[in-house]
Amino acid sequence: MAPHPTRSVRPLARRTLGLLFITVTLTAAAAAAIAGIGQTPTTREALPTAEKVIEDYINAIGGRAAKEKFKSRRILGQRAIPAGGGRTARQPFARYEAPPGKMYFRLGDSDTGTTDGVAWEISPRAPGPRILKGVERAAVLRWATFNFEQHWKELYTSLKCDGIEDLDGKMAYRIVMTPKEGRPEIRYFDAETKLLVGERLLHTTVKGEIPIAIGYDQYKEVDGVLYPHRIAQRYPRGLQVFEIESIEHDAELPKDRFELPDVIRVLIERDKKKSAASSKG
Repeated sequence: MAPHPTRSVRPLARRTLGLLFITVTLTAAAAAAIAGIGQTPTTREALPTAEKVIEDYINAIGGRAAKEKFKSRRILGQRAIPAGGGRTARQPFARYEAPPGKMYFRLGDSDTGTTDGVAWEISPRAPGPRILKGVERAAVLRWATFNFEQHWKELYTSLKCDGIEDLDGKMAYRIVMTPKEGRPEIRYFDAETKLLVGERLLHTTVKGEIPIAIGYDQYKEVDGVLYPHRIAQRYPRGLQVFEIESIEHDAELPKDRFELPDVIRVLIERDKKKSAASSKG
């Protein structure tokens, strides 16, 4: 089922958030973004266009030119999962990016990547190495687009600002973004700071669609560009927080960083043979 503009992801009680974030804390605005998004938006005042909200966001984080000058990006950090009893389970992650859409993401012992339109995954929790297809592939390719926010015209068929919501005392514009392939995605931009503070979408996986509410906060400047250094993702059964420790531009990356793994190349060749046999048959 597609996410409707007024459909709610089950909200977290504020007390529950406080307990979960004993060691993983968020600002009030970001906590509200993952706890209360999905409420019916209010339209008590004239709304800006979605295009203006996106452009204001780009300018707020440093402007187009500031990001376009970089040719690669390396992001390192930790994923934190509240484990109860005041404990937090942590796992390192690394993300490498290069234009136009090359990406490699490693979380623990799982890998995801994109190269030349091929999106793939290798994880012990998946049914073997996979080449992603359909909506799942499209979503990962969007996620992998270098300087994603500056290419929305290429990635989405429509944008609409359909309301403004109160996120724990902070007003945020609600933008519905419809991709060329897949379900609509909803993003929230702080009306005052212009920064992205929340997101809501349906994540397509091998096991089906999973609703996710995301909060962004702790923006810090790196080489003239503002990046959120804490990203909280709320799933139906839990919460994970990505704590970014470093962002490095134009770092020297391994030469094979974006090359397809051998096992994925084997799958590609297998698919080609199947396709050829099918066309002959």
